[in-house]
Order: sequence, then C-alpha cells, then structure tokens
Amino acid sequence: MECNNELEDQVESDTALLIGRLRQRLDDAEDLPVHPAARPMRLPLRNNSPDNFQTPKCAIDVLVPFMRDGATVWEVAAGEGNLVEAFSAAGFNCFGTDIETGFDFLTNTQYKDYDYIVTNPPYSKGLKDKFLHRCCYLDKPFALLMPITAQEGEKRIKLYQQYGIQIINVYPRLRFKTPSGLEGKASSPHFASSWYTRGFNLPERLIWRRVTQ
Repeated sequence: MECNNELEDQVESDTALLIGRLRQRLDDAEDLPVHPAARPMRLPLRNNSPDNFQTPKCAIDVLVPFMRDGATVWEVAAGEGNLVEAFSAAGFNCFGTDIETGFDFLTNTQYKDYDYIVTNPPYSKGLKDKFLHRCCYLDKPFALLMPITAQEGEKRIKLYQQYGIQIINVYPRLRFKTPSGLEGKASSPHFASSWYTRGFNLPERLIWRRVTQ
C-alpha cells in the first residue's frame, strides 16, 4: 500500500510539473507575433452582408468582344453601379436594378426589354444557383460572374450541359471592392473568377482571358 501511495504521489507531482510547463509555454506564445497568413480569415462585412462586393469595371473587357454593339444590357444586381457605368462607357444601353433598391430579380416579372443580362450575383445562401436557374428560365443571353469553383457540382454541371453554358476563366484574380471599402491589391479574393455565359457564342466551351487592372 505504501508503494502505491508513493507511486500516486509521484504521478501527481509529474502531472503538476507538466501542466505548469504547458501553461508557461502558452503564456509565452501569446507574446509572439502572429504571421498574417496564420490569422483566421474574416469577411469584411458592411450592413451584415457578405455579398456586398463591388465588381471592378475591367471585368467586362473580356465579354464585350462577344456582344452586339449598342445592345441593351440589364445589370440585375447593380450594387453601386460599376458595371452599369462600364457598359455605358463602352457604348451599350445599360440599366441596373438591385434588391437593395426594391427590385428582386428572382421574383419580379415586370422589367424593361433587354438583350443581355450581365451581373455579379450574390454568392451566399445558394443565391448564385438561384440566379443561374432564373437566367436559364428567362431564355435570353446572360453572363454571370461567379467563382471558378462554381464549375464543380454534379447538378450544376448537368445544368451547364443542358443549357449550353460557355465559360470564360478570368486571370489574374479580380480585385473587388470589399464591404469594408478595401480596393486594389488589398482586396484580391482567395478565389479566381469566371464568366458563366449563354448566348455569347464563344469560340469554345471554355476559354481563358486576361484582364488588365
């Protein structure tokens, strides 16, 4: 019994010593600088919306060569109006609507006549897929700017095949204006972007195009 008691005392002593050393290491670690890459990524939110990323105007440069001159473009998630301004400057008749100004593209059936839908749809809560289905349902030419990873998924691929979706992979990564106001190199996302198009008559189902930012 005495031997067992001595063993238990030794185990408790060793355990206490290890815990003490561990606590000291944790305390020391708190004082160490953290490399930016090791910090957890946080979405820069404004108005509690992770979808409020504004598209750089240069994003349309890879689309314009495949569009009819002077056509009417409907930007259905216009945000601050970057793409409306870009298309207007390029000689198109462009108008924009947005749910923030009272027009819900997914449900509203009253809209002007148009030739193309072009937009960067919201990505959260499955909204990009809803925008994709809505555009296919309307059965007119469209281009949706979405992450390159939207090329994945069995259901999505079947939809692309069914409707003859053609894709422009854009490089380098587009520099969106973030909800917190970041622009330029500081706002480059962790994903590449692609235009998912129908009715643009691309030379191939999948092409790559460079944008100048």
